[in-house]
Amino acid sequence: SLLIDPHHTHAPPCCAYGSHCFMLYVTLRRGLAGKSKTYLATLFALGLRKPRQVVEVPNDAGIRGQIEKVKHLVSVETAPARELRLTALALKLALRPPLVIKH
Repeated sequence: SLLIDPHHTHAPPCCAYGSHCFMLYVTLRRGLAGKSKTYLATLFALGLRKPRQVVEVPNDAGIRGQIEKVKHLVSVETAPARELRLTALALKLALRPPLVIKH
């Protein structure tokens, strides 16, 4: 985690999470077959080539514009939201404690 000076006026509020909060995680949810060349070019520019592939991209205006163009093919989440989702999934899939039967 990155330590941020609380008196630094240019730091956005999400900096409490560290520098990774400036990243977006983009997942390709649909296949590429039959998609137009402009969608394919945008997805390749984002680094997405296979369904269910996840890439980490910076959260800036250019990337958000690319995501907006292919929003029906991808899902997007921030780093804190992804960590929360993965933690909840790990808890759900965790092994249960062994069943102890006393006779």
